Amino acid sequence: MTALATFAWVLGVAVAAPAVFGRGVLLAAVGGGIAPAVAWGHGYLLGQCLLAPVTLLQARLDWPVHGAIAPLVAAALGVALARRAARAVASPSAGGMTWTLGVAIALFVERCLAAAADPIRVSDEAMNWASKAKVLFAGPWAGIGEPLAHFVSHADYPLLDPLVQMQAFAAAGRVLHWENRAPVQAFGVALLLLVGAALAGRARPAVACATLLALLGTRLPGYGCTAYADVMLAACAFAAFDALARARDGAGRGWWPVACVLLAGAVATKQEGLLVAGAALAPFAAERALAGPRRAVAGWRRAAWLAVPALAAAGQARFVAAYGLANDMLDAPGRAGLAARIVAQAGTHGPKVLAHHLELLLDGAATGWLPLGLFVAAPVAVVLRGRDVFAGVGAHACCACALALAAYMAVFVGTVHDVAWHLAVAADRTTLHVLPIAALGLAAVAAPRAAVTRGP
Repeated sequence: MTALATFAWVLGVAVAAPAVFGRGVLLAAVGGGIAPAVAWGHGYLLGQCLLAPVTLLQARLDWPVHGAIAPLVAAALGVALARRAARAVASPSAGGMTWTLGVAIALFVERCLAAAADPIRVSDEAMNWASKAKVLFAGPWAGIGEPLAHFVSHADYPLLDPLVQMQAFAAAGRVLHWENRAPVQAFGVALLLLVGAALAGRARPAVACATLLALLGTRLPGYGCTAYADVMLAACAFAAFDALARARDGAGRGWWPVACVLLAGAVATKQEGLLVAGAALAPFAAERALAGPRRAVAGWRRAAWLAVPALAAAGQARFVAAYGLANDMLDAPGRAGLAARIVAQAGTHGPKVLAHHLELLLDGAATGWLPLGLFVAAPVAVVLRGRDVFAGVGAHACCACALALAAYMAVFVGTVHDVAWHLAVAADRTTLHVLPIAALGLAAVAAPRAAVTRGP
């Protein structure tokens, strides 16, 4: 099979099939009536999150079936579920966002195709992510702890990124060296679809289009065209936030389970996913708790779905314990725990961490001034419009971004590494995790659509 034929096969099995499966699951859950960008964006992320455990079991149990069988069967199931959806998918609204989204995706895909000229051989995408995918795919699982320890840097990192790459290996029946980027890169396409659709529904057209282009002008395309897991985490976190907002606005009860699956995806993507998932959920949970006893009780009845992200966290902890893996921040030998280090190093590291993050907020190339704009616009909007600001999701986005960035800064304060080095290599990526939420919040606060109202 030629390289291009292999690439086309990988796109079909490891990208298209999960998207078709996830779209069917989404339409079955929420009943249809949603724009294609929403259906395919959420669908791809859901499909990958739901197929990842199957990929892991197939490798762990050494199932005697070809790796393409499970995704293709799942895709057939997705088609059947989509046909049974109660309502047809809504047509996309005409206007500038359709063209802006098309241009943004075309530019992003061009970056991804250009990256294919270079095999995965250096940096974290090779040492952390692709190497782990290769070890998990090649096995043998009876003694997999040894290759994990010798061939994978940070083998304790969560499994979603390697499992997504393993789908590409399983489709081809062998280890690949550049085609396995494709299913990871597709998370960036799904993210752009979801951000564009959310902006179009919650902000005025001109501001929505400008905000999407501002997001594209950050470091998102640079990281998104690699096999790094940061854009994957940003996509899962934003999709979960979007699903929570739709559930809050009365778009259907099915969005709450969808949000919980996506929160699990965030947890399974990077260790920082626990912080981002908690930050995305917190403002909605607080609003529900403050809404009165009846709504709070109704919320607790549905809280059982939070077992899904909890199981993702427990599964990751079980994997780490089973193979004796260690985290350099949480399990540093001879060092105090993270919380104790945060307290002890606050005086020395705190000012440096704060200064570096202020520089990031002011760095247009890194953040597009999106979080900074949100943190400035939100209080101004409260002064000008009062409680009307809380009818949309701008206030929720502001709280989620502030909580996530504060948590990240606390972790940097407690680092076991040289703080300047750690900030230089990681702070822009951790900030990237909340940039899409900040983009939506800024547009929704600065120029909300008059039609956006709180549902029942």
